[in-house]
Amino acid sequence: MQAAMRISSEQEIAQAVLSALPAGAARLVRDDGESLRYSVNAPGLKLNSVVFRKESLRALQSDPAREVKLEYLARDIARSARRRTDYSYPRTSRITFGLRSRRSSMIRLAPAR
Repeated sequence: MQAAMRISSEQEIAQAVLSALPAGAARLVRDDGESLRYSVNAPGLKLNSVVFRKESLRALQSDPAREVKLEYLARDIARSARRRTDYSYPRTSRITFGLRSRRSSMIRLAPAR
């Protein structure tokens, strides 16, 4: 991943990760303030969409172990493309999501002071 050293923007980092997919398989669909969403269309791949959070890409941009992490992400997305329909970076933890929803329901049930 020699090209990873010159990466300067979120889109370039995302393209470096998506380079593990067949050429032309991923195209940018939406670039909003918080995320980059790519549509994936290639024969033999189950993957339909990839979402990258810009905040995480910026953190990866200045990470000293960036090359290793980009290589890992590229391998992960290539491996996941055959069995998953959606891919997001960073992955959302179901445990964290469950705790958040549980905490909010507990707040609603708490008596007012």
